[in-house]
Amino acid sequence: MKTFSRHEIEKIKKATMKLLKLTDIKDVSYITKEYFEQEFEDVTARAGNIVLGHDLAAPANMFYYFKSDQNMVLGCDELPKRLDKNSFTYSDSGTNCVETGQAIVKFTRR
Repeated sequence: MKTFSRHEIEKIKKATMKLLKLTDIKDVSYITKEYFEQEFEDVTARAGNIVLGHDLAAPANMFYYFKSDQNMVLGCDELPKRLDKNSFTYSDSGTNCVETGQAIVKFTRR
């Protein structure tokens, strides 16, 4: 489990806002110390070519952190996952999670 300081959390929020092209800090209010206290499963090796997720956090390290459903098809559940940034790129899927309202991010295998 990765831990981040308050200063690092603020940097992650700003980086995630930039990545998602957001302007309101409230849109990344889910990124907290408690968010990173969860056990994130690394699904890089077993993920398909496309993975969808919501509640993205993109620290400067080597992983994208997000939540998705068990099948990694819809970003509607709260199962914490992570993907290797070197193996996946991201884009906006154009849809929002029906439960959280957060933008669903589309990760595509490189």
